[in-house]
Amino acid sequence: MAWMRREKRVGPKCERKQMVKIRLQKLGRRNRAFFRIVVTDVRVKRQGEYLEKLGHYDPIETKKEKQVLVNMDRYNHWIKLGAQATEAVSNLVRKFGGSQVAASAAAPAAAAAPVAAPAAK
Repeated sequence: MAWMRREKRVGPKCERKQMVKIRLQKLGRRNRAFFRIVVTDVRVKRQGEYLEKLGHYDPIETKKEKQVLVNMDRYNHWIKLGAQATEAVSNLVRKFGGSQVAASAAAPAAAAAPVAAPAAK
């Protein structure tokens, strides 16, 4: 039956771009959930594989500076590449401010950087 066969289509019109979203991945347990902010293919389930972890969101955390942590450099990189942030993620980034969140993400990296020893005379 010819209608059951799938023909392989070739050409510029048939190329499909991979649709990528920045969304929340639920972790934790019942009544104590927290979320990872991840970049993933739209066809993957919520708990499935992801391309990159950008940060996390803990709604139960009492300290506001620890509640959301996002690597804004990577977030902006994926947005420039065409990834679409879900409404929840874009609201979190907007609510907690890009500069405050970026400073939180950059602090551990700056602390881990090696410091050059002064030259001996």
